[in-house]
Amino acid sequence: MRGLKRGKLIAMSSLVGRIPFPFESIYTATKFALTGLIESIRYEVEPFGIKVAIIEPAQVSTRFAAKIHVLSPFNSPYFDRVKRFIDRDNELIKTAPDPTLAAKKIHNVVMSKNPKLYNQIDFKSTFFLWLNNFLPVKLRDIILINYMDIKPR
Repeated sequence: MRGLKRGKLIAMSSLVGRIPFPFESIYTATKFALTGLIESIRYEVEPFGIKVAIIEPAQVSTRFAAKIHVLSPFNSPYFDRVKRFIDRDNELIKTAPDPTLAAKKIHNVVMSKNPKLYNQIDFKSTFFLWLNNFLPVKLRDIILINYMDIKPR
């Protein structure tokens, strides 16, 4: 790509690459790392005509999330909150964009001559990332905790 003075590096990340998500800490950490890598490498490769982009879906209506969710043991101090988190996440997946819509958005990024650095799949992702950039962390956390139904009881 350097030799041709053109090309694209497109990374599949997630909304959680910029908004930390509870009970998905390892997954969140990998997406934060990927976002950091792409943001950094952009400075290295753009002088050679290489574009970079990050695709950041929140959720897509697939069975992927069900595979990463692990319910804590019943006697765990996390059990109740993790169960509510998983139940809420499963509800959200039902109304999430379908894989066809996600594929079309990804295709558009891949085919773009000048893709944006950050690319979301749906309006909800775009809105939450916008809020994340402007809200104080404490307020963002209150919204997230209530939205995911994980407030300690």
